[in-house]
Amino acid sequence: MCKQLLSALSVTLVLSFLACATKVDSVALDKPTLVIAVGDSETLMAIIQPANASNQKVAWKIDNAELASISANGTINAKGIGSATITVTTKDGGKTATCDLKTIPNVFLDQKSLPLNVGDTQTLMVSTKPANAIESGIFWSSSNKAVATVNDKGLVKAVGQGSATITATATDGGKSASCDLTVVLPVSGVTLDKTALTLEKGSSRTLSATVHPTNATNPSLRWSSNNTAVAIVNDDGIVIAISSGRATISVTSDDGGKSASCNVFVEPSDSEWISNVQDVCMARAAYLANVVSDLSESGFRFEANHLFGQADLYAKNTANLIRSYRTAMSYGDSGLKRTAKDAIISYHQQLPEAYRTLANILRGQGMARLALIYSELAPRIEQDLERIR
Repeated sequence: MCKQLLSALSVTLVLSFLACATKVDSVALDKPTLVIAVGDSETLMAIIQPANASNQKVAWKIDNAELASISANGTINAKGIGSATITVTTKDGGKTATCDLKTIPNVFLDQKSLPLNVGDTQTLMVSTKPANAIESGIFWSSSNKAVATVNDKGLVKAVGQGSATITATATDGGKSASCDLTVVLPVSGVTLDKTALTLEKGSSRTLSATVHPTNATNPSLRWSSNNTAVAIVNDDGIVIAISSGRATISVTSDDGGKSASCNVFVEPSDSEWISNVQDVCMARAAYLANVVSDLSESGFRFEANHLFGQADLYAKNTANLIRSYRTAMSYGDSGLKRTAKDAIISYHQQLPEAYRTLANILRGQGMARLALIYSELAPRIEQDLERIR
């Protein structure tokens, strides 16, 4: 008896639910027509009325399964070329709606983006899905012909700086693919207004760099010194002399790594330079005095006297030249200092050749020992010159 009462109660509840359920009146699709390229997908949405219908379930169907497939949530995947009809049917009431589907060939380019230099050419390769599906060809176009052009074979030519989009469109179906171009004018070289520079310790000078061509897309430069103990350089090309010596200042383009350089010679201060000259001259005079002493002690009196005369002349000349430079320093006249300095350097430049000539004369007169001394003295003076320059 209890079982019968429970069964009757369940039936009553089901009938009450059905009486209260909201029925489906109609169904529609958000897209009544659809064009999809092979390999692409789209999702259809079923719109049930009323929106609060109790049973929202639907079933999908396509009348040409070889053309496309459709999933339970309405996603269509195109597989072939042609036409088909998509039908959606409600579970409640069997209401239906349809979508006319057309599938077309898909188009692809081998490059989605491409950097080019002005004047460069590049052929874009087009492919289709299915393969060889396009019968009437591809139409090529450029969004900015002032930047890049393209011919009917997909040959792109970069003609100016900027951006452009190259598009390949299938005349069958109208599907297109595009490639974004960035065209730049590269740096071909960099030059400096000076290739050599002489600075006094503590002074500064600005080097001016020119990028070629002057309208290059990226004119950014990097400055560097190969000897920061002697000279440094900032981002504006200002060279600052730190200490005496030599350094090479280089400027390099970010684009292409093109470079130029300037040899920088930092002179010591006046007092440092003349002190160095005096040390060099005194050391050379002492060397000559030792050689004279050795010759005299060895019994080579003629040779000793001859060399003594040259040593005495060297000592007097260098003393006079140093005195002239110190006088110019006391006056604070840069022109006089330059003249006096040049005189010291010129004197040491002339000595090696003079000694070699003297050595040849002495050798011709049969004085081989004295000739050898002067021959060996010439390169020593050249070494002195490197120290005082």
